[in-house]
Amino acid sequence: MKHAVQLSTASRLTALGALGALALSLAACGGGGSDSGSGNTSSYNIRAPWLSLTTGTVQRTLTTTFQGQTFTLGIRYAPGAGTSYPPSTVLAREQRETLTLIGPNVQQTGINRVYFNASTGDVLGQVDDSGDVSVCSSVTTIGTPPEYAAVGNSGLVASGSILASCTAGAAATGSFSIRWSLETMAGGGVGWCLTSSSTLPDEATTDKRCFQIATNGALGPAATVDVSTTSAGQTTTLNFTTP
Repeated sequence: MKHAVQLSTASRLTALGALGALALSLAACGGGGSDSGSGNTSSYNIRAPWLSLTTGTVQRTLTTTFQGQTFTLGIRYAPGAGTSYPPSTVLAREQRETLTLIGPNVQQTGINRVYFNASTGDVLGQVDDSGDVSVCSSVTTIGTPPEYAAVGNSGLVASGSILASCTAGAAATGSFSIRWSLETMAGGGVGWCLTSSSTLPDEATTDKRCFQIATNGALGPAATVDVSTTSAGQTTTLNFTTP
């Protein structure tokens, strides 16, 4: 049974990266409005880390202990080679997120592709290639994260539907929401966090990722990833941190 739990959790973790990647893409394209927070000397620039992860190359390696065994999670954001979003013919650019989970009896890689309109920079969509079948998510509500925020501030990034396929007119099979927050990290420093929650008929998942940032928005070395999944009445939680 332990082996089955590990494999199931690994699959959900790599698949959930899709929502995290989508959150980053939407936030990077947001306007100058504010859910909370404003620019002043005690605030943190939270637009800068979004841009770092949606246009540049950033990677972190984290670890956790689960049922007495050690697992390693690699996260990498980098420009991809895609030039079109599958349901559309609009010329696009791709930002790719790769999640690699390694541990006893587990070695899985999930790839999540976010597409932007090459002309306007607007996000076109998200494709999750983590499983056997690609999955797309459709946004219905977009928040407007501020450029600056203070510790304790938070707000909506996006919410919408998880679709049955990556074709036009596909039915919704579930829902998701994504929120940003600025928090004090357990190990010290300030973390810029994204919390993604998804609900499907057979499971519910929450993925919270925090990246240490400086006042000017520069990314620090520390990061955490906390994932919790509930399926068939069983909840599994993994808490990853950088060494």
